[in-house]
Amino acid sequence: MLMGYCDADWAGCADDRKSTSGGCFYLGDNLISWFSKKQNCVSLSTAEAEYIAAGSSCSQLLWMKQMLKEYNVEQDVL
Repeated sequence: MLMGYCDADWAGCADDRKSTSGGCFYLGDNLISWFSKKQNCVSLSTAEAEYIAAGSSCSQLLWMKQMLKEYNVEQDVL
């Protein structure tokens, strides 16, 4: 089963008040990918920072699902 987790801080960078997104992706019990990235825009709320992180994570998760499908590895996504 392909699973992904994500989180974000809000205005974590004191210099420019930009948030940081992070996520990790598992195939079964194995970590297959992770990321940590400063967001491009300044979020006005915690919810906005989390929403941006979730969107980025979903995009990457769907890409991974398609890649696994091309290798004939069918997976459910959580």
